[in-house]
Amino acid sequence: MRMACPCCETQEQGNAEVLFIEEREHERLDLCLHCRKYVAEIDLRAAVKEPALDIAGLGLLRLDVLAQQKGFQPMGVIWWSVL
Repeated sequence: MRMACPCCETQEQGNAEVLFIEEREHERLDLCLHCRKYVAEIDLRAAVKEPALDIAGLGLLRLDVLAQQKGFQPMGVIWWSVL
């Protein structure tokens, strides 16, 4: 988990959460409760083989939907995360 939000730079404890789906724990979103933004992450250490990074974000779409349903927005706008 990040020590500070890369968007608003808050370092206050308790302002961060991690969102993931149990069977895909290597794919996650770092959520900032302060600015309501999130950053997607893929832990490559857990990958069997290196994913195609140019399309890897599509695999995170379920997490994008869950985060946006909870009122969070992506830190950067990417065509697949605009719902």
